[in-house]
Amino acid sequence: ETLNTNPNTLNTLATTGVTSAFVANVIPLAEQLDIKHHTNIPLVLQIAGVQYMMSSKRALISNYQEASGQELSHIPGVLTIKPQGLDFTCYAYEDSRGTTIYSKTRLMMLDLLKQVRDFDYLYIETLFMSPSEAIETVHAYSDALAHLDDLLYGKYVKEYEQLLHQLNIPMDRGFIDEATIYHLEDVKRRDAS
Repeated sequence: ETLNTNPNTLNTLATTGVTSAFVANVIPLAEQLDIKHHTNIPLVLQIAGVQYMMSSKRALISNYQEASGQELSHIPGVLTIKPQGLDFTCYAYEDSRGTTIYSKTRLMMLDLLKQVRDFDYLYIETLFMSPSEAIETVHAYSDALAHLDDLLYGKYVKEYEQLLHQLNIPMDRGFIDEATIYHLEDVKRRDAS
């Protein structure tokens, strides 16, 4: 669902009946746009909210508590964790289907809507948002999208970015400005040696 990182895989999946797909949010924006321009099915791009990092079909929080004999202090099903050696925190979310890890910071692409307008669907992840934060976020993005082609777009973006920052929620760019961590050729070379 969220790990589609190249157009060839998506075009192959289309031949098997897949009718749409999420583009991975762990790759740079330039690669996301390249996928969009070389894929034959409708694509979804996340533009706001916490970002999916990993998942397991296992109940990792419950299993840890049971194995360690420790009762963790947390909202049932949700634990805030800080990975060892890293400078950010994450949400660990557990339900009957397993455990999923999300970033605690929110992805913010309000000022990049003109660049991502070719995507068929733009997605706002509202998990871990309060109702008022979700409403304000959707409203800000909807208004900015309505003004993409007029001179007020920049004004709306600036005003809404200030409003969203007033919610006091940590926001960042995710991976959109990062370089790819590895390339397939590097993996093949590594595996051959």
